[in-house]
Amino acid sequence: MIPYKAEDVDDPTQAIPVVTIGLIVANFVVFFYELALGDTQLNNFINAYSLVPCEYSRQCTAYAGTPTPFFITLFTSMFIHAGWEHILGNMLFLFVFGIHVERSMGGPRYLVFYLICGMAANALEILTSLGSNLPGPWSQRRDLGHLGRLFEVVPR
Repeated sequence: MIPYKAEDVDDPTQAIPVVTIGLIVANFVVFFYELALGDTQLNNFINAYSLVPCEYSRQCTAYAGTPTPFFITLFTSMFIHAGWEHILGNMLFLFVFGIHVERSMGGPRYLVFYLICGMAANALEILTSLGSNLPGPWSQRRDLGHLGRLFEVVPR
């Protein structure tokens, strides 16, 4: 069973979820960019723009090509996906739940909330994997913030 909408949510408005749609588009733009890269270029892109926990604990040096300052990867890693299943699952989740969270908070607050959820997910990844030198797209963890907010909006 694949969720494609949430009918039981009492939305006070039917406003178009501009931020949610924009985030979905941004995620797909980055994903299609990944698909357009050759193997070596893709590996370099993933190594440079994904979150690498040991870079933050100073247990390893940043990969060549990592943006300066390297904490930019806290943001860029939120938009990197590891394959079709990864992006389709995340964007379905974002579409189904993000719409209601955005409508409950308003667009600007929702965008800040989205970024804070991503930052919190990345902080958790860093704290639990201090020595890891594996670059990872940690985008799915930020989606848990949406679910938590949705539980608050829909208390049933």
